[in-house]
Amino acid sequence: MNPNSLAQLANDAMKEQLAATPKPGLVDQESSGAHLDLDYPLMIDAIDALTPHLVTFGQTGLFTADQADDKVSDIMQKVGIAALEEVREVSQGANALKGTAFCLGLFITAYYRVFRQHTGEVTVGELIDQIARLAAPIKREKDSHGAFVAESYHVEGALGEAQAGYRQWLTEGLWLYRHMQGEHREVRLLLYIMARLDDSCVYHRVGGGLAEDVKTIANHLYEHFNIEDVRTACRYFERCHISTGGCGDILTLVLLADKVLPKE
Repeated sequence: MNPNSLAQLANDAMKEQLAATPKPGLVDQESSGAHLDLDYPLMIDAIDALTPHLVTFGQTGLFTADQADDKVSDIMQKVGIAALEEVREVSQGANALKGTAFCLGLFITAYYRVFRQHTGEVTVGELIDQIARLAAPIKREKDSHGAFVAESYHVEGALGEAQAGYRQWLTEGLWLYRHMQGEHREVRLLLYIMARLDDSCVYHRVGGGLAEDVKTIANHLYEHFNIEDVRTACRYFERCHISTGGCGDILTLVLLADKVLPKE
């Protein structure tokens, strides 16, 4: 699979995540969730602006497979900065897709490094290990939301998930998604993620106490799934300004992994 094809699959995954409705705390087809500066059409534009940069991530992995992990990580971070500058311009200055660019950029760069290093075969275990190695040298941005949450609540957030290679989500989460039956699979998987992920977006917006309540609510909605109950939760999250952006990023990652990783 060439980088253009994989980037298009990533575009599809991002749009599938966006279209999944209703999603507590996130932009969907019915609401902007907790994001007053974003809406559905603007997110479509942001996704299309990010996609060419995902090709560059793929080329980075493909053509630097023999270079040291830390060197490739540095190149990858520069690609990410350029990508987010364009996305920010398209989204009228909003902080759209930052976490998505981070996790998909890691996934795609790692995918092609494994592809080259193992003569075309990409296994889940090798991919997880490669993501972890590329993420290891990355430092938290000073004065960022992630740094504040890590210091205040001892929550590793997006960087911690990356440095673990997204192991839980590329194994357990992917398996669950592939075995789900019935409608609203994406919404149900999001609830599963929300109940388990230490989402730094949630912690930053509402603190540790309410972050634990978010997990409890999500777990109940997952175990007793009813789409109208999820809509009620969406209204609550909107009133409380709770963003589940990190959970949305992981959902997108699983949707992409489902498209490109070997089936059982």
